Order: sequence, then structure tokens, then C-alpha cells
Amino acid sequence: MTTKNICWIVTEGSLGMENQALGLGEAMDYSCVVKRIKLRKPWLFFTPYLSFAKKYCLSKEGDILSNPWPELIIACGRKSILPSLYVKEASLGRTQLIYLQNPKISTKHFDLVICPIHDNLSGNNVIKMVGAPHQVTEEKLRESIPIFKDNF
Repeated sequence: MTTKNICWIVTEGSLGMENQALGLGEAMDYSCVVKRIKLRKPWLFFTPYLSFAKKYCLSKEGDILSNPWPELIIACGRKSILPSLYVKEASLGRTQLIYLQNPKISTKHFDLVICPIHDNLSGNNVIKMVGAPHQVTEEKLRESIPIFKDNF
């Protein structure tokens, strides 16, 4: 049995953001671990612009981000940026970082940024897309037909 590589999905807990990140992680065949983070003041109000002392930005109310570091983080939502950048630094760059949506800071901080075309971002590490990643697959749709067919 092969072990899948670990990917952390880092969000503030919004299901829409989580769904996008999980969809991408699953499509890339990672074993995804959801990390719902909460920021402390003053980072809460100034993220992602206040990047000083990233190590201290997390509140104890959210999930803890600690070693062993994952191979990949898929982050979605501005509040996920500083904690994800902290992990990238703490892992000495071994953790790759994909950010979904427009980060509102330079894309150079990320290994890859995937954002909607209408955000007008550009760069060597930017992929523009129509729509958003998700967890809907043909297989899941087929499996769900018996469950939902009487509703339609």
C-alpha cells in the first residue's frame, strides 16, 4: 500500500474556501488535512499586510500548525496567508505553498497562485482560471444518483 503525500488545507473555516482547496488537493492526489486557523490581534485586522512576527499570528482558538511540516499547503482566504507563509519559512522552504484567489500581496511570496481571470493578476507563478476548484467529480456524481434521484 502506498502512502499519499500530506497536504494541509489552511483556511479560516469558510466552507466555500475549504471546498476549493480540498478540490485542488484531491485532484492532485494528496492526503488532505484541514487546518482551520484563527488569527490574533493585531494580525486579525491587518492581514496579510502586517507580516512581522508571523510566528505569533495564530490564536490558540484555531488549529495548531507545527512540525512535522507538510509537503504542500493549499491556502485560501486572506487570513490563511500569514500562517502559511510562516510554515513555508519554518520548513526552510521545503513546504510548497499554493494560494487560491487574489492574495492582495506580491505573488512572489507563493510557489503558485491560482486565481480568477477577473482578478487581473499576472506573473510566472500565476494561473488564471474561470470558475473555482471544487470537489465534484464524475465518480462522485455517479455515486450520488441513487441517493438523490427521488428528489428530482
